[in-house]
Amino acid sequence: MLTIRRFTIAALLFLGYVYVRLAGDSHTLVNTGLLSFQTSRPLHYLVYFFAGYAVGANGLERGLLSADGALARQWAWWVVAAFAGFFAWAGPTYFTLDGKEAPLIVHIVSDIGFAIACAAGSFCFLAVCLRFATQRHWAFDSLSANAYNMYLNHYIFVVWLQFAVLGLGLFAVGKAAIVFLGTFVASWAAAVVLGGLSPGAFFAQAKRWMAASVGQKQDDPVR
Repeated sequence: MLTIRRFTIAALLFLGYVYVRLAGDSHTLVNTGLLSFQTSRPLHYLVYFFAGYAVGANGLERGLLSADGALARQWAWWVVAAFAGFFAWAGPTYFTLDGKEAPLIVHIVSDIGFAIACAAGSFCFLAVCLRFATQRHWAFDSLSANAYNMYLNHYIFVVWLQFAVLGLGLFAVGKAAIVFLGTFVASWAAAVVLGGLSPGAFFAQAKRWMAASVGQKQDDPVR
């Protein structure tokens, strides 16, 4: 049953990204306010969102996410798979950049490699954390409590930090490290500040803060 589910997820990832790319969409960027995204990826992201929802609904300490499950036991294989997936995507993608006229088969292999790299990298991260991050710590507790809000707000920081480092004279690895660490810290801080509130609850809380502030000023003695 687990194999069937993995095959289903892989098929959905293919349909969510590769099919859209082959249907004529490209890596075109759409800019909307603070957000910028590629039109070929929304369905791909949607598959991950609902896959994560389904896994979480089964319980975070059972099944796929069990600390002694198959994913944690095979963490080393997932590290290898993550690197293999990255090169499976980066290799053929090189021949499609900077105006290179690559054959259709190269684009197909590149798009399939992207889907594989994303899936392998995600499973690798989960496997390593399940295997080694087994002790309680206040920082990990905070990270766990704010993970969903970080997921919701991180893209703004990713996009603008990438623009910010474009002019720096660094190698790609250095720029990637700055964007990753900057996004991680900024999205975590934003999630903590928001306190897990929904937009409606956040504005309601803001009104209460304002009312309390005004009341405090009125109670202060005139100097």
